[in-house]
Amino acid sequence: MQHAPDPDSRVARHTSTAPGPDPRPPVPAPDLDLGQVRAFTAVARLRHFGRAAGELGLTQQALSRRVARLESRLGVRLLDRGDGRGVRLTAAGERFLGPARQTLEAGTAAVAAALAVPGPRVRLDVWGHLYAPLRTLADVLADAPGLGVETGTGRDHAAVARALRRGDVDAGLGRVPLDAADPAGPPARAALSHRVVRLEPVDAVVSAAHPLAGAACLRPSDLSGSVLRCPAEPGRLDFLTRFADRFGVEHRVGGPNLGPAPFLAAVRDDPECFTLLPADAVPDTIAATPAPARTRPPFLPPPPASVPPPASVPPPASVPLPAARPGGAPTARTDLSAPAVPGTGLRVIPLADPTPLYAWSLVWCGGPEGTPASRALLDAFQRAGRARRWLEYRPGRDWLPEGGLSSVF
Repeated sequence: MQHAPDPDSRVARHTSTAPGPDPRPPVPAPDLDLGQVRAFTAVARLRHFGRAAGELGLTQQALSRRVARLESRLGVRLLDRGDGRGVRLTAAGERFLGPARQTLEAGTAAVAAALAVPGPRVRLDVWGHLYAPLRTLADVLADAPGLGVETGTGRDHAAVARALRRGDVDAGLGRVPLDAADPAGPPARAALSHRVVRLEPVDAVVSAAHPLAGAACLRPSDLSGSVLRCPAEPGRLDFLTRFADRFGVEHRVGGPNLGPAPFLAAVRDDPECFTLLPADAVPDTIAATPAPARTRPPFLPPPPASVPPPASVPPPASVPLPAARPGGAPTARTDLSAPAVPGTGLRVIPLADPTPLYAWSLVWCGGPEGTPASRALLDAFQRAGRARRWLEYRPGRDWLPEGGLSSVF
């Protein structure tokens, strides 16, 4: 006797073939040996097993075993070796390198916390030396005395970016060009992050013999007929180039960067040129500028207000002195009745309507969340910035290069 097939069994047979959740527990990630991770990061940075072994105090054979055990533990090859082109990272090695460095930093921080000892010093490279970046860092460290920082110098943003990717430093401080070319190429571009930590007003610095030297305040456009003197080739200086383009300064000159004193001496000796410096860096920067030699004729002081300038030099439009910016960084130093710096042959003139702002950024290797070292430094910068109102920006009153606001707000 035949029985009709049970419809429920057909449903059961049909549904049993459909994919469902895997009943097996997920495979746990392998535990990492920090000694093996440190061996890999040293080889990745130096691209050489022998030099990495010497740095870590190991034999080359011991170092190779550590890297091989790490690759075996992960189940992937991290390094290509022995092809005549030196050591290279595989695609997996490239992906692993950033998190590996963060793992080592976190391990060091955990040990320091457990032992209640000061953590490692943050290695910070600065650039833009004429604009004195260490002034800003000094204010930050004054509010965070427990933060250890070891400073170094970089030539420019590109040089510091390379040092960050090599793992030579933890962070950088300077101005990030809006269209910065990434020296590592597009694939690595996302590996660098930055955040603006200070917007600093800049003043015009001119010779005491400059036609505008007697002005108490200037608009940036008043400088369009002058020559912008740059501390390097103008094409390398993003902020000054964008300032000149925006305010119609057609004539620009540059030269080798020999330091603040020779640079400002050149400004002093040329009555047609000007340069820009951060407002509260100017007194410290030009204090080291040698006064004119005794054999040179003295510069004439600016004419009193009651005497009009020569007819060939039209006076600048009247610009009211703006109110001081809060937080110790004035837009214009309104306490100076005559913007002269005794003994230097220079005049320092505030700019307004609008006030140009120079953006200082903190740069690190990794995502926006940062590494333990960069986070500690960024937190300190943010606290100092809030207390001093470093990120104050008012449209119409202030000027940032086009696109600069995207890194601030």
